[in-house]
Amino acid sequence: MEAFRKPRVCKVCKKRFVFKENFKMHMKTHPKNPYVCEVCEKRFTKISELKKHNVIHTAEKPYVCEVCNKYFKRKCTLGMHMRLHTGEKPYICEVCQRCFAQSCSLQRHKRTHSGEKPYVCEVCEKSFRYCSGLQIHLKIHTRDRSYVCDVCGKGFALKGDLKKHILATHSRVKPYVCDMCGKGFSQKGDLKAHIRTHTGEKPYVCDVCEKSFSQTSNLKSHMATHSAEKPYVCDMCNKSFAHIRYLKKHIHLHNA
Repeated sequence: MEAFRKPRVCKVCKKRFVFKENFKMHMKTHPKNPYVCEVCEKRFTKISELKKHNVIHTAEKPYVCEVCNKYFKRKCTLGMHMRLHTGEKPYICEVCQRCFAQSCSLQRHKRTHSGEKPYVCEVCEKSFRYCSGLQIHLKIHTRDRSYVCDVCGKGFALKGDLKKHILATHSRVKPYVCDMCGKGFSQKGDLKAHIRTHTGEKPYVCDVCEKSFSQTSNLKSHMATHSAEKPYVCDMCNKSFAHIRYLKKHIHLHNA
């Protein structure tokens, strides 16, 4: 008989029910994720999940690596760490058979085959394969110039650009030498561009008029003649120009 069956207990409020229908009706009074973190208010379906989550908000790290004595908050994180010591790489790419220690590393790697770029800049809609690439790109829009040259005080958004600036402007070291005329350059890319002045090579071609150029910067400047784009803006009066050389001439008018 139904009356003698084992009562059903609500795991949320511990209320007991004899009849299955009443128990189901009662459970609808609780939200789908009834267990709430008191710190960040994140919800969970099971109390065990909430307990695992709570470790994030404490300094407790109960799981210890027996090899290097490093501590971890979660058992699964310790398991991933142990692969650094064992060399285990259980996640295999189906395309190139490359192996990875972590599932997230495999997922990032797969984008090199698929061409997927899920991280999109909200300003210019340029997309990136990795989140780190998007974060670096965003500095262009925010005009963050946190990398400053100690010699001249010029700021750069990227650390790599600062290094290039120091080599090109302040360093006398020019390891890349032209075999034809003996001229030295601080960067390999500058040497390649210079060699084209000897060979006459013009690999950068305009898609509109098929005019060719020896340097990509010259092609970009030329492309502005086919569009209404004027990316170079005067900071003083906000007047825009298609070429940077026109902007420089204009700035002289303010300084005169």
